[in-house]
Amino acid sequence: MEVRSFKSEYTMINYNGKFLNSNSNTVKFNNRALNYGDGIFETIIYHNEDMALLELHWERLLEGAEMLKINLPFDLDHLQKNILELLKTNDLLKKRARIKLIVWRAPGGLYTPESSDSHFLITASTSARKPFKQFKNVLTSQTVFLQASQFSHLKTISALPYVLAGLEKKERGAEELILTDKEGNIAEASASNIFIYSAQKETFYTPPLSCGGINGVSRRFILKEMEQNGIAYQEVKMKVSDLNEQTAVFTTNVSGINQILVLDGVELHMGEKAFYILNNLFPFNH
Repeated sequence: MEVRSFKSEYTMINYNGKFLNSNSNTVKFNNRALNYGDGIFETIIYHNEDMALLELHWERLLEGAEMLKINLPFDLDHLQKNILELLKTNDLLKKRARIKLIVWRAPGGLYTPESSDSHFLITASTSARKPFKQFKNVLTSQTVFLQASQFSHLKTISALPYVLAGLEKKERGAEELILTDKEGNIAEASASNIFIYSAQKETFYTPPLSCGGINGVSRRFILKEMEQNGIAYQEVKMKVSDLNEQTAVFTTNVSGINQILVLDGVELHMGEKAFYILNNLFPFNH
């Protein structure tokens, strides 16, 4: 029988400040991330020898740590140093890379934790820039409905709604899914925030976090840039039925921008002007 060797996607990882082979056994039976989903994560794009939007990732990480009442094991400078060392170790300093940081509570206790300390894992792999896509087969989810909570805006490692959305998207053969709350208000896409542009009013709209969506780093950045550059925008509740040939719809995350051209069989606006504005805002889109 032929024995094949498989090369791991990640060459080395940073586990609690130590560099280990990515095939190392680091998960213990009492790991609170595994047992309780007691943690948070960030996905950072490294592009043009820069960690795009690192300060906003750090801002959200601090919010998550405060909400979960855990102490981060590093400050921003220490985190940046750890990431750069891992990129160097994996020969990624001159390449575009996708960095994932996971932070979870130290072991101890059942549902009630015994510690506020935390552990962390950093991985880094090559990541080609994703091309701009225009989706013509986008559906509204029939199985996943989001609900706002004190932590729904954070990137927690309890991601079941998005796992189920991914399964529904696959089963229905859709390119993307729109997620709503129980009242039918648009919240976000399956892995992206949403920006809607009214061609008549020349105004951008994005769902408020009260609809249950994640406060994405790209969303934070775009809203700040719009505010600073005098671009008209509002955070408003909208339903899928409000979208028509006069509205252009875009999805955004740290990987870039995509556009929805047809939603539930309804053709939407091409939104050339809106795309030009959004595309020029993204520091990692060029």
